[in-house]
Amino acid sequence: MTYAEKKKAEAAKLEDDYAAPAGFAADPAHALTEDEKYVIENKGTEAARTGKYDKFYPTTGYFACRKCGAPIYSFQAKFDSGCGWPAFDKVRGAVARETEVEETAAVARETVVVETAAVGMETAVEETAAVG
Repeated sequence: MTYAEKKKAEAAKLEDDYAAPAGFAADPAHALTEDEKYVIENKGTEAARTGKYDKFYPTTGYFACRKCGAPIYSFQAKFDSGCGWPAFDKVRGAVARETEVEETAAVARETVVVETAAVGMETAVEETAAVG
């Protein structure tokens, strides 16, 4: 197996590992982890470059809200912004978009917040999962 074939196989396996089945949020056994609750319900975040979706670039599907399952971003909207968190440039039509700006003496940070019909306001940085 060539290096390119190996990398392609690794990427395909990662997509399979990270993909959630369609309708996952409707499953009675579905529950958010404590980290997901922190991010979604409290607009929390994790340290830059530590999340599993930072360097994850699927080739199909979409990113969905981990709480309600609503599609938020197409796989095509994800790009590397260099900030250490997943970045997307187009929000799907099923959500409303709001921008919050936080400025301190050391840093200015802009957070895009999305609202799904089922959940309400959520931070759109880390509450997503790839669905294929």
